[in-house]
Amino acid sequence: MNGPYTTLENNEIRVWLSNQPDEGLPAIKPTEVPPPKGPAMLWMNFPNLWMLNIGEDMRNVLVSAPIDEENTMLYLRVCQGFLKLPFLGQGLAKISNLFNLFSLREDEYIISTQVPKHGDLNAGHFIPGDRPIALYLQHRQELIEAEAGQGRGCKRNPQVWLIELSTYSRSCWPANWRAKVITRFLRLPVPGPVLGMVILFCGLVVRGYVPDDVSGVADGLLGNLSLLFVPAGVGVMLHAKLLADNLLALSVALIVSAVVTIAVTGLVMVWMTRLTQRLHEKTEA
Repeated sequence: MNGPYTTLENNEIRVWLSNQPDEGLPAIKPTEVPPPKGPAMLWMNFPNLWMLNIGEDMRNVLVSAPIDEENTMLYLRVCQGFLKLPFLGQGLAKISNLFNLFSLREDEYIISTQVPKHGDLNAGHFIPGDRPIALYLQHRQELIEAEAGQGRGCKRNPQVWLIELSTYSRSCWPANWRAKVITRFLRLPVPGPVLGMVILFCGLVVRGYVPDDVSGVADGLLGNLSLLFVPAGVGVMLHAKLLADNLLALSVALIVSAVVTIAVTGLVMVWMTRLTQRLHEKTEA
């Protein structure tokens, strides 16, 4: 791979790739690659928007949103314009997403095992082909230093502000976080997640509807709910002796709680169905 030819202007990184068969010759350095013609193959707009320009009529768009210091949520979409029939275009998008999922899983393994965890310009040895990575890390560090030098009360850098806002809104103030703070300081005999669900429910009742972002997350969790029980089930098996010593009490608790849960769920469904019918009748009247 020659180069690659890379530019950084106005918080935008553009990368042009130039590949050729390996004939035993050294690759052309990034500074020696002539300015290419045509659009860049890889676009990156700070702080969190990537686009892979596969062709004139096909692109991959990726948006990242930080959740906390260790995790990031990714939104990846395939865009194509050469298949005009809807079902063919949707089929191609689904097949392409399978390849994207495979690539993301490979990247996830690399990221989760890399050392050190946080990348910077002093984190290792860079080769000429790493120029896009070096430019990204360099500009990222410049944004952080510029933000730190401005101090309080000054105009915030919009790029850093957007990163902080994403982290703040997703990790600092969810109902679960607030519930844990309440249970910790008030020493309530209630788990934080349970109280968090109550806070979330009250917030939705006051709002009067379920926002689209909450609905999307809820649908995703419900669609994969069975997977969330796997870590808990594996963890329980580490205490097999404790379970055996309290087998009778645990059995009674499980049976009673299951019966109560089924009964309460049925009653709530009946009540909600009747309430929905009444509201529908009032709307029609």
